[in-house]
Amino acid sequence: MRGVLRLLFSLCVGLTLVSQATRAQTPSAVSTADRHHPFVEHAERRYRQYLASESQGDTAAYKEVRTRQAYETTMEQLKKLGKAESDLGPMLKRVASMQSDVSRLTFVRCDARARVARLLYEREGVAAQGPTLEFAEFMIHWEDGAGRIGWVGHASGPAMRSNGERLTADVLLGDSRFALD
Repeated sequence: MRGVLRLLFSLCVGLTLVSQATRAQTPSAVSTADRHHPFVEHAERRYRQYLASESQGDTAAYKEVRTRQAYETTMEQLKKLGKAESDLGPMLKRVASMQSDVSRLTFVRCDARARVARLLYEREGVAAQGPTLEFAEFMIHWEDGAGRIGWVGHASGPAMRSNGERLTADVLLGDSRFALD
């Protein structure tokens, strides 16, 4: 009887370890132009959580959804402004209106490597000066067992620049913070 219990206990411990390792595996980041791909939908859910944490000034949720580097950079900027950590919540609320709600933009593509992905969006519009373009992108990294939002970028302006060149997503894609390396 003791041998059976020992075997059963060993089996339970082994299954627990295997199940924990399976849950901690990196989700498959995928390069795709399909907005309805499960990875893209997951990334957009995390981005919505990021937006919600900012608009609510929820510092704990903000820290949970951002990459360590993005969070630390935010805290460094706060200190440079002479603000205390307790000022983070109100600051998040103030900047929330400047973030792009990607649900209102057209999904262009997701470029991915194993643990990181860059999602790109665009929207065409019309202003008094003529046609406009708006681009938004964000990075999502697999870090500490979860998808976390890294750098977020936004660019907009006249579709045609004064020098005759068309505004393109290269304005954002050329920024080294959005590299997949």
